[in-house]
Amino acid sequence: MRNEITRQVVEAHKSSIDYQFLKKAMGWYLAWVLIHLGLLLIGSNGIFDKKRLDKSKNKQNG
Repeated sequence: MRNEITRQVVEAHKSSIDYQFLKKAMGWYLAWVLIHLGLLLIGSNGIFDKKRLDKSKNKQNG
């Protein structure tokens, strides 16, 4: 009986550790994606360039 309780406690602790690891890993992965997306947008050649925005406005106005 005592061994069964110990086994259940160990199994519960293992699943808790797995969940914490996955939570931490997903946080790091999300941070990695956001950092690289930001660098891509910063390094791109003028996504928000004023000339490009003006051209798109002129096309919409006719």
